[in-house]
Amino acid sequence: MLRRFTTAGTAVALVVLLACCSLVPTACRTPAESPPVPEPPPPEPAGACVAITPVTVIDVAAGTARPDSTVVVRGDRIAAVGPATTTPVPAGAAVIDGRGKYLIPGLWDMHAHVVDPAMLPLFTRYGVTGVRQMFALSSGCAPRLGLDLPAGAAGPRVVGANQVLDGPDTRFPSMVRGNILTAATPDEARARVRELKDRGNGCVKVFSRLPRAAYLAAADEARLLGLPVVGHVPMEVTAAEASDAGQRTIEHLDQVAVGCSSLEGRLMAQLRLSAVVVSADGTVAVRACATGPAAEAARLGQQVAGELRRGGAEKHMASTDGLLRPGDDDR
Repeated sequence: MLRRFTTAGTAVALVVLLACCSLVPTACRTPAESPPVPEPPPPEPAGACVAITPVTVIDVAAGTARPDSTVVVRGDRIAAVGPATTTPVPAGAAVIDGRGKYLIPGLWDMHAHVVDPAMLPLFTRYGVTGVRQMFALSSGCAPRLGLDLPAGAAGPRVVGANQVLDGPDTRFPSMVRGNILTAATPDEARARVRELKDRGNGCVKVFSRLPRAAYLAAADEARLLGLPVVGHVPMEVTAAEASDAGQRTIEHLDQVAVGCSSLEGRLMAQLRLSAVVVSADGTVAVRACATGPAAEAARLGQQVAGELRRGGAEKHMASTDGLLRPGDDDR
């Protein structure tokens, strides 16, 4: 189990790994053989020893604060945690004065766009020891993804996706399209999902312009490959349909407010009409979009667990750009 701690008021971020048990196969033996020698205890963690004392430890599991505590870190592991009065500081340990400070587990930034390697040390400076990368906007910066942190790394662990999946009429400007894969058909979508996995992405992040059929194929291919689908909800798909397809998270509550409105059908139709294609000569054409029955708000609420309620969302969405008026029915 991974834990990182940082003390408020300092720029110190401490990496702490708790030892994990592993199953070790033993050789077969006959009853006549002597019993196996017990496994020796794990060696003491090597490396410099640091003690933070006295400090208030925030126990996020119990929801309590433990004032006047001592935390001893040896190398990359927690060696001891306990009351300052009963937890000795090892001889030769570097001591950090924790009076008036708090020690917390490392934080996670669950939606980040790392665009420059210089950003990474800033995360740990402020106690963020894990980052969920949700699209590398710069094609020249693709952080290493994975929970295993190289020795001596100055930044946090980074998981998620550097490359993403969108439709051929993506609205992103050309300067950031280096990490955008596009698909117009189900076959193309499946191929792009396989490419995303081959390029080391830990999930498939989808964007709003992905066509409906391509989205459903991408979700199915991701399921076969064991990759979670995350991101936006394409404009041709309702939030409930995305949930049914197995999408793990919906960023920015895309389509959720629409789905909580009794006007969902009309709002979805108008969103689809906004999916236009602009050709090189400036010609504007509306892309043909699939239509289908609107999902009921109650079903959406069960599947997406949105915090919004139909009344507030309906008033907000009904007044957007004057497209609909409060009181309009869903026709």
